[in-house]
Amino acid sequence: MSLVQRAACAALIAWGCDLQAQGTFMKSYLSDTTIYAPTIARTTDGGYVMAGIHDAPTFDKSRCVLKVDSTGVLEWSRYYGTASPFDVIEVVPLASGDLLALTTTPVGAQDRDLVALRLDAAGDTVWTRAFDHPSAVTGRNAVELANGDLVLVSYTTRDLYLTRMTGMGSVIWSHGYSAGGIGGQADPRADVILTSDSCILACGAVPANAPAGTNGFVVKTDMNGDLIWAKFIGGSATDMFRSVVETADGGYLLMGYYTISYGYPMIVRMEVDGDVLWRKRFTGADQSRGLILERCTDGNYVVGGDVQSLADGYRALLFKISDVGELIWSNAYGSEMHFMDACMVDDGMVMAAANYSSDVPYPTLGM
Repeated sequence: MSLVQRAACAALIAWGCDLQAQGTFMKSYLSDTTIYAPTIARTTDGGYVMAGIHDAPTFDKSRCVLKVDSTGVLEWSRYYGTASPFDVIEVVPLASGDLLALTTTPVGAQDRDLVALRLDAAGDTVWTRAFDHPSAVTGRNAVELANGDLVLVSYTTRDLYLTRMTGMGSVIWSHGYSAGGIGGQADPRADVILTSDSCILACGAVPANAPAGTNGFVVKTDMNGDLIWAKFIGGSATDMFRSVVETADGGYLLMGYYTISYGYPMIVRMEVDGDVLWRKRFTGADQSRGLILERCTDGNYVVGGDVQSLADGYRALLFKISDVGELIWSNAYGSEMHFMDACMVDDGMVMAAANYSSDVPYPTLGM
């Protein structure tokens, strides 16, 4: 059976190692539903896990996690409670084969708390923890330490938080890092990495009335959460960071986007001490967003997202830059397509995409 209607489709696309060719395979996952904001990560068995918000025809929304094998064949899907519209659920694969899912409590009361769920390899819930914040949580992510502990990053409309907990969910420490303002816009993504000098680096967005009107916020701490340095990066526009990777020389490359009347991708290259080497905004006639940042095996970087024009609507965007920020190539793909998240594999990159189209048939998958 197939359905034909306007909907959002979660898609998995594998790209060859040159990243300019057409995808080597593409799979779509949809029934009579909509899946918002898919995220993706590679699992320990060589497959992939995707997550998003499932919007049923009854308008009920729930958190959805899908597990697929290395060729994109669906292995299982699970739902986890009521979700808010356009929320994001992050999923982090753990060394044991389990998964850590991060989301927020649904909109109801004024505040939205951070929620962490540990799932086993079949998607069954092992434990659930909720973390109270002084104001509503917008962005979140996590990274696993070598001993199995977990470091969570989350931010609200005024502060960025780091929380370290055991693999069983017991909090070891939690620290907030003031952004110096109240209110403002925020993005539902944040990022956190472990650095080669055994520190924690996290990035996200901060209030619109922060110092100098900046919004990009980066903090580096030791393994106890003690602050080493913090940086505001931006300008008079609304600047947001979504992703960070460590460079070959131990520095950092941060990706996000900035908006004035339109949005455009923004890339910042930092040294290990937080000094900015360069900052570039990739502007054009059409507005665009940078949602994906991955380091390639050749030492360059690939950025993905979407671009919107009056003539063509939304198209998926992918471009490659050098270590000094020079554009190597840029391509747009599909119709009403958005590249939302990605992970690198040995022979290329696998991306989660969302496709919004009308009168497009798609299979019903009994999710």
